[in-house]
Amino acid sequence: MNNPFSYPGAWWRTWTGLTYKISQASWNPENLGQSTVQILRDPGWLLKWIGSLLVVIGVFMMFYLQPYRKQTEGEPITPSGPKPKKRQRETSSAIPATVQH
Repeated sequence: MNNPFSYPGAWWRTWTGLTYKISQASWNPENLGQSTVQILRDPGWLLKWIGSLLVVIGVFMMFYLQPYRKQTEGEPITPSGPKPKKRQRETSSAIPATVQH
């Protein structure tokens, strides 16, 4: 049913987006002589694919690679982060530990 082709068919024109891709978009089952043809020209397809690839690589780097930061003033940067300070537990004599009814 669908055998798309490019015009003009030079390989370098296809990679640069300077071709027209012609394919069958739909057909009428009641009248087999009727068909819809789609003609597509997308000169920016390579740029969109490169941009999408860069986004995927960036997300991978963001979540799966250890961050590299230059040491600055203050606390050293550790992968686990700073440890929280221990707080003293306060006890109040106004609130009973157990309540009996």
